[in-house]
Amino acid sequence: MPRKRVATLGNAKSTKSLDKKSPMEDTDMDWRETKTAEQCLSHLCLSEHLSDICFVFKSHKDVKLPAHKFVLSMRSPVFEAMFYGTLAEGGSTISIEDIEPETTKDLLRFVYSDKPQLDGSNVLRCLYAAKKYALTGLVKQCSSFLESNIDPSNVCSIHEQAVFYEIKPLQEKCFDYILENASDVFSAEGFSSISHSTLLNVLKHDELSEDEVNIFKAALNWSKHNCKAKNISPDANNLRECLGDALYEIRFPIMPIEEFAMVVTPTGILTSEEQVQVYQYNATKGSTPLENFVHRERTNMFVTIDLTDDVSSQYMYYGSYDRTYGEGSLLEISTDEYHAEDLGDKQTHRKLVKIKHISGSFVENVKRITDQNGACVANYKIAGNTITFQSALAMTNGGAIRFHETENVDEEEEEYTYLNSYNLSLVKEINGIACCIGKVPVGIETISFVKRRAI
Repeated sequence: MPRKRVATLGNAKSTKSLDKKSPMEDTDMDWRETKTAEQCLSHLCLSEHLSDICFVFKSHKDVKLPAHKFVLSMRSPVFEAMFYGTLAEGGSTISIEDIEPETTKDLLRFVYSDKPQLDGSNVLRCLYAAKKYALTGLVKQCSSFLESNIDPSNVCSIHEQAVFYEIKPLQEKCFDYILENASDVFSAEGFSSISHSTLLNVLKHDELSEDEVNIFKAALNWSKHNCKAKNISPDANNLRECLGDALYEIRFPIMPIEEFAMVVTPTGILTSEEQVQVYQYNATKGSTPLENFVHRERTNMFVTIDLTDDVSSQYMYYGSYDRTYGEGSLLEISTDEYHAEDLGDKQTHRKLVKIKHISGSFVENVKRITDQNGACVANYKIAGNTITFQSALAMTNGGAIRFHETENVDEEEEEYTYLNSYNLSLVKEINGIACCIGKVPVGIETISFVKRRAI
């Protein structure tokens, strides 16, 4: 197995393990009488009694760790081949170059008792040793320990180790953690050291839970770090070259156009032609083609509620049409009030939720949308039966969105257009907030709210 430099995991908690003891100098043959087979093996761990092999270290010439060939071979096919295989070498010592004495002690503790002393400082080194000597049980213990101690500061390092050692379950656990905790992971130092293949897989995943502009910033920081590692200037061309195909997995078209203009454009990382494509796509509400960029929304950014069954039930049995001349079809949402403790009792703030998508059969007739203040909403696009707000609309207590079938008020008044909505009075929990959905457009199906952490 190739040598690999391994890191530590800081203050990760230690597993329960054997107490350290000095090599046994026991001449009393009754020592085994009260012990089980398991206890006898544990008793012989790091003991010279009956030992027939010794680990020695080039970097620590004064350290010798006694062991027993049969026990080692019983636990590891590598040791069995080493001691009893067709190419077995004689001698009473094993010279170790790539594993430290303390790690070897932990390896031997596992071999004799299944109880290594794992902690944040040695688990990755033990994992290396376990893979080298094909100790599957120790690999599982190391993997389990790592899974239990994943946090934003170490998840990227653990993921890369899991990839290197081909530990698929640990790799998947880390990857899912990165997706679900992207904001914290992106701000941690370890994110800059992930491989390009990992970066590409993270950026292309639909369930990456973070605002797109922050995803771009994280990718840009990763690229700057790699430019520094390669000792090249972090100019726009080199940053782009380091990102490679990963650049096109950043979903520039779904960014609010203001953020794209203020954050992305000044970096010069996109060509003039690519910038024009994004601006045109936004200006035409998604009707112009995109050559390379992905414009699909990331699903894990939203909490989606399906109102189909609730609407059918309410309409059939309890609902009533609200045919309001000149007001448009309504979506009303009310939220609870709360007192901000850090601001005292004098100030009362209302909880808010933000709407990103609305779908339903009514969408095809929508020509204009106004927010709860009566202002026209411009930054949205319609695709099929779904409305997507590029800057999510905030809904505070008693807020309402109005959907109009005409493009301006004068047309509405002249044509006497009547639009339909009906009462629902349905309570749903969104991001831990009790939301009462009062009125909804006839034909509504789903509403997607931005998750609290991204608000």
